[in-house]
Amino acid sequence: MPRKTWSKAEEQLLRDLYPTMNTRALANKLGKPYEAVKSRASLFGLLKDKEYKQRTSYGPWTEEKDQILIKEYAMTSNKELCEKLEVPDHSLANRARRLNLRKDPGYIKKVNAEWPEAHVKYLEDNYGKKSRTEIAKHLGRTAGAVKSKATKLGLKVPSSNIRLLHKTNAGTFRKDNDPGNTLENGAITIRHARSNRKSKPYYFIRLGKQNWYPLHQYLWELMNGKPEKNMCVAFKDGNTLNVLYDNLELITRAENMKRNSGSLNLPDGFVASLMTRHDPELKEELLKHPEIIATKRMQLKLNRKLKNTEE
Repeated sequence: MPRKTWSKAEEQLLRDLYPTMNTRALANKLGKPYEAVKSRASLFGLLKDKEYKQRTSYGPWTEEKDQILIKEYAMTSNKELCEKLEVPDHSLANRARRLNLRKDPGYIKKVNAEWPEAHVKYLEDNYGKKSRTEIAKHLGRTAGAVKSKATKLGLKVPSSNIRLLHKTNAGTFRKDNDPGNTLENGAITIRHARSNRKSKPYYFIRLGKQNWYPLHQYLWELMNGKPEKNMCVAFKDGNTLNVLYDNLELITRAENMKRNSGSLNLPDGFVASLMTRHDPELKEELLKHPEIIATKRMQLKLNRKLKNTEE
């Protein structure tokens, strides 16, 4: 199936409407996928107008509600404003942040200092049963204010309730009682260098409980002993899953850094990140066009040569 291209008219419409129009609505108008519209806008360097950002937020916000929020936010509790404006608390917080609104310091100090009898009663009845955050949210206060008042009242959380307040997993296994899927010593699994699944995978071997060791290092050390501090075990062919002994070699950490340096080797992912300013969606789209990346890589290498010549 041929890739859909953008006509000049569509690109011009994108430039005209993107700054002040909802991206999904614009995608429907153009008859294109949302991701394609967002990627093309990033390619052109298009941004949403400041006024558009202030007008939009999570929740049913109108000009009238905005004016009430701007006028009353500094000296009114969020709970009262939520009830008055009929919006959820997270929407109110998001909208206030977008409008750069802040509570008046004097108001915060006054609220924290004043504790009506009903608030004190609620705190005494629920402290240790609910978290400080939950109590603060109910009373329209900060968690710090709740903690301070509880300390003054001599309230303490019973030790039996501490685990419940931290939402400990009800299925936690007791000491020395491991789950049925626990692997035995010597088991081998594949793990990634970072939490990102696109990072390099490595084999790990279990040597003991909570003791997993890189398999390629383990195999090398079996034959040669532990390497010196400035040395490390590397893969000759660059394949981190090829742990055959013939594919392993000992190199300096400095040499290993050079091998893995994106700025020196200019792999596709590194070049794409430079071109897209670390926009993940645009980067993913760009990686589908290796010819563009190859052209950019040639430019970077040429610039490097020219710089070295001048020096």
